[in-house]
Amino acid sequence: MPLCRIAYVDHTLVKCLWRAATCPGLTVYEKMVPVYQYLDSHSVFGGKDCWRSMEMPETDANFVIRPAEQRDVADVIALDERITGISKREYLHDLFERYRTRKPDQRFFYVAEAAGRVVGFVVGEIRAWEFGSEPCGWVFAISVDPDEREESVGSALLDEICGRFRQAGVTRLRTMISRNNHLLMSFFRSHGLMAGPYLQLEKDLT
Repeated sequence: MPLCRIAYVDHTLVKCLWRAATCPGLTVYEKMVPVYQYLDSHSVFGGKDCWRSMEMPETDANFVIRPAEQRDVADVIALDERITGISKREYLHDLFERYRTRKPDQRFFYVAEAAGRVVGFVVGEIRAWEFGSEPCGWVFAISVDPDEREESVGSALLDEICGRFRQAGVTRLRTMISRNNHLLMSFFRSHGLMAGPYLQLEKDLT
């Protein structure tokens, strides 16, 4: 690669590399995809989207992805509280009941189980015509035990719910995250999510 081309790579790439180096909860593949995306956009590789030819490394998964059951709710609550520092016991119990009994073909609650314990979960559903949006799949929550984050558990959970959305005829995935959550931002970016056509607006009502 010519030295002048290397010198042209700007601070955006530096940010990508810094996030890759400081996000221990991601696999090597997940860390590097945003970097390859940036290089592609600047024709450093000379081929559009050539990074997509990369495949996730094959691993012998020591976990299974399955629909959440009543017995899993306590583990989900504990895992979520461990990661967020906030107890959402009533909310998650109510969420599970609603997802289990209403529109099960449009609402999905999956867990990752390893050695008999829940090590991750994902929650999402198909929503339509809110804010003028056509039907799309929304991921409302995804969490993985910090001790299992380099085992591709998060990727498997996201792949599972995306597969369910596709089966239901949905072709677009959306989510919303805090702009300060760099770990989750890097994870979603590594799976091809980027800024969409909608803008969040809010007002303090106190």
